Amino acid sequence: MNIDYGEHYKKSEKSIKKKYEEQRTLDMIKTHIKQCKSFTELEIHPFSIMYGFEPLKYELAGYYSFNLCKNRGTVRLIFSVSESSNQVCLEYISTDHYADFKKIILGKW
Repeated sequence: MNIDYGEHYKKSEKSIKKKYEEQRTLDMIKTHIKQCKSFTELEIHPFSIMYGFEPLKYELAGYYSFNLCKNRGTVRLIFSVSESSNQVCLEYISTDHYADFKKIILGKW
């Protein structure tokens, strides 16, 4: 799959600059996304499951996340998918279990 970067991604990536374990996990997840041939493969792949791939709910429906921390921490990579163009758009790295991303999406930032 191809990777695109959303407008808020670059700023949020700076928030984990000194979190080396999360940065390493992020790099592994990006590589994993590039190696998957389709969204279905990404969804069911054991690597995705291991890193907590999940669709988001309610006002964040249409977005998905991977866990960047061990033991189900609060740092998450949030992304959207365009199946028709076989593309993943990395939207944001949330350090507050989606609360910071909700503010952006709901226009309260």
